[in-house]
Amino acid sequence: MTDINTYLKVLELEPGASEAEIKQAYRDLVFVWHPDRFVDHPRLQKKAQEKLKQLNIAYEFLQASLPETATVSSSKGSVYHKTSVAGVDLNHLEELLHLNRWKEADLETKMLLLKVSGREKEGWLRPEDVKKLSLDVLGAIDLLWLNYSNERFGFSVQKTIWQAVSLKSDRIMDIRTRSELRFGIAVGWYVNNAWLLQWDNFGYDIQAPRGNLPRQYIFILPGWWRYSRGLGGYLLWEFEQLLLKL
Repeated sequence: MTDINTYLKVLELEPGASEAEIKQAYRDLVFVWHPDRFVDHPRLQKKAQEKLKQLNIAYEFLQASLPETATVSSSKGSVYHKTSVAGVDLNHLEELLHLNRWKEADLETKMLLLKVSGREKEGWLRPEDVKKLSLDVLGAIDLLWLNYSNERFGFSVQKTIWQAVSLKSDRIMDIRTRSELRFGIAVGWYVNNAWLLQWDNFGYDIQAPRGNLPRQYIFILPGWWRYSRGLGGYLLWEFEQLLLKL
């Protein structure tokens, strides 16, 4: 059996390191050795690829060796590890967020909502799907976004902003449109007098406005198809059906 201390050494840690120390060491070393930093140096990039492989193996081994718990405490709340909520595996989402790969995490969030709704093939949600979305799954996804973004991103952050700007999902077009514009401006989705669309060049950065992410999921909510094709004068994303669950 491989000595656990061997893998701790790969992460430049001493025996007895805590889970938080393991996590931080892995994050730091991935940043140092990420192959994308050496695109202009093929020899170093190859070395970085091998180093990253070793780091991943060590981290996965150490994570698997930790006591089996649903969550672990942190100063920001609970961080999920080896998690399956309502049959939905959140490991890949956590890995992406852990590595600050915001764009991929955004897309993964969208796919998770489709998967839990059984709508992966269709690629969009119906009103009844949004209403039935699992609170456990939404809460778990939200918690991951909160923890890895220092509470800048997540459904609950968007909900707070939604409420702060007094957004109203009203049947009267003028009321709803004005409310949604305030929200879009606040989270950075309404720029230069236009809503950013699914195919727009959308930047991903931790310094983006609070509530800016996740974002891709809005394109699978009811009403987006009509709005994006100019068939409706206002948005019908039914945010309230998703956000107010939390």
